[in-house]
Amino acid sequence: MTYDFHRDLIRSMPAMERFARSLTRNPAEADDLVQDCMERALRHREKFEQGTKLEAWLCTILKNVHYSKWTRKRRFSEVEVLDGEMASGPSQDHQVLLREVAAAIDGLSEEHQRLIRIVAVDGDSYLEAADELGVSVGTVRSRLSRARNRLRTDCETPRRPPLARHTGLPMSARSAGYSEIARRTAG
Repeated sequence: MTYDFHRDLIRSMPAMERFARSLTRNPAEADDLVQDCMERALRHREKFEQGTKLEAWLCTILKNVHYSKWTRKRRFSEVEVLDGEMASGPSQDHQVLLREVAAAIDGLSEEHQRLIRIVAVDGDSYLEAADELGVSVGTVRSRLSRARNRLRTDCETPRRPPLARHTGLPMSARSAGYSEIARRTAG
C-alpha cells in the first residue's frame, strides 16, 4: 500500500484549524494561518519523513508561520487614527526614504540581496532560508546580520538621525527627543 500524503494532509486539517484558533483567537486569522501552513506543507512535502507523525510536522509548520507573522506584525507599526483622520508624515519623506533603502539594497552583494528578500520580504524563517540556500541556520544569521549592518550604515546619513519608530508624537517632538538621547549617550 502506498502512502497518500494529500489524503492525510486533508484529514489533518480539522486538528490544524483547532490549533490555529488556539494560537490566534481569531477565526479569520486562523483560516489564513491554516492555508499558509498547508501551502508550505505541499511546497515542502519531500521533507516530510514517511513513518513520522504528519500532524506533529504540520503543527511545527503552523507554529513557525504564526510566529513569523506575529514578529512581522510587531515590526511594522500601525497607522494611528485620530478623530477619523489618519495621522501620517509627508509622503515625500517616505518616498525619499524608500529610494535610499532601495539604493542601499542594490549596493549589497547578490547573496545578501537574495537573503534579505527571502527573510524580510517573503517572510520565511531562518530555517526555511537555510534550506532554500543550502547552508546552515548559523550561516543565514551571520550573513543577514552583516547585510543589515551594511544597510543600517548606508541608510544613516549625517543630515538625518536613523529611522525612528512611529511614536505618535509630532515630528518636532521626536526630533527633540532624539537630540536629548544623543546628548545623553555622547556625554
